[in-house]
Amino acid sequence: MHTSSQSYRRRGLAATTLLALLCLSLPLQADARSRERSSTRTNAQGQQASREMAVEAEAGSRSASRSRDGAYGGSSSNSSEVDLAAGSAARESSRTGPLGRSRSHSSETSFGDGGYTRSGSATGANGGTASREVSGSYDAETGTATRSATTTGANGQSYSTTSSSSHGEGSYARTSNTTGPQGGSVETSASVSVEP
Repeated sequence: MHTSSQSYRRRGLAATTLLALLCLSLPLQADARSRERSSTRTNAQGQQASREMAVEAEAGSRSASRSRDGAYGGSSSNSSEVDLAAGSAARESSRTGPLGRSRSHSSETSFGDGGYTRSGSATGANGGTASREVSGSYDAETGTATRSATTTGANGQSYSTTSSSSHGEGSYARTSNTTGPQGGSVETSASVSVEP
């Protein structure tokens, strides 16, 4: 299986973005609501494609699921849950191509008290699995944030990244350190300041 660190980071970023959007929408759901939708399409050759969606939301929680069956045999599904009171979120997705090759991804996130942790794994069509563990924190009073992540590829090799950032009136600074599977590390730093 070929699972690049860049594509895995993109999936992590997409999952984090989805979680943030869901959390922002939750407080607006004062009453329990549910929605379902399904559709089927048949092409000129008589082959059918179908889609289904279900969403349930109430104050502080939301769950959603989607599935698709393609006209040529492929299928995909994904589901997500967010519970603000418990400070947790979970997401699962899978995709199977017309030739039967499958890929899947899952992640679990816990958050609260200015910090969060997330663990996830991705399995490719050849059965290899990559995993990632992430934790972070943010202090609104001091304007500082920290983040650490460890990614382990399907070949068993891993690398880790730690970063910290701070911002104030007209200034921003960030440092990060990445350590590879052979123990070598690279450190970067950046700062910006704006004078009125």
